[in-house]
Amino acid sequence: MINEVEWTTADNKPISGRIVLAAYRNDHGMPRIVRAEWVAENAKVSDSAHDDIGIYCEADDTYYWPEGWYEQIDNWDDYSAVLIHHEVTHWRPMPEFPAA
Repeated sequence: MINEVEWTTADNKPISGRIVLAAYRNDHGMPRIVRAEWVAENAKVSDSAHDDIGIYCEADDTYYWPEGWYEQIDNWDDYSAVLIHHEVTHWRPMPEFPAA
């Protein structure tokens, strides 16, 4: 049996840091569905290797990831996530992995 879960509009953000499926259209208007996470403002600390793209918070002297949607990458050694530079329109919870 397939787990039927509805898509939610991106206006209703998931919990920050939760991995979901996100949908958007690329530069050519083609639909894309990717593993992604929504990162809220000041929710995820930037590591020292990426401080140049972080947002500095003077109040706690910390760099944070910029707020936004990030595609999760599990097959690239250089990065584990990249900012999605397109408007994510919908998201849904990740489906369960198929049983053996």
